[in-house]
Amino acid sequence: MWKESVVINRISLFDVPWLMVVAVCLLRWIYAPHQRRYLYIGMFSSACARRSTKRCWWRHGIEVCIAVALLRLGRDLFLGNSIIFVLVLIGSSLGKIPAYDALSPVFKAIFWVVGLGSITAGAWLTSRPRA
Repeated sequence: MWKESVVINRISLFDVPWLMVVAVCLLRWIYAPHQRRYLYIGMFSSACARRSTKRCWWRHGIEVCIAVALLRLGRDLFLGNSIIFVLVLIGSSLGKIPAYDALSPVFKAIFWVVGLGSITAGAWLTSRPRA
């Protein structure tokens, strides 16, 4: 028990400050969507975070936040994700992307959920009358 209590928690030291910068920048951007520099700083800060799968979830949260604030930009991001999803599937079926084939079933399932969710969100935002 003592061994676990004195170990430094590197997640709180290295991920939380970046997450706070992302949240503050996105909230500022939502307040004034025409000032895109806050969106760019927030996206850059999420890219500067620790290299892990958690960063992927941050980006999808950022995309949802963008879609809520600015429908057109969110639609474009989701459609871009959809194109990348389809290209990865085509490249994997041709044997050009061995990294996808090496993924564990859990990560493949997450990839499919995010890809199909992006297609659904992109199609829904495209079908909206004033998107």
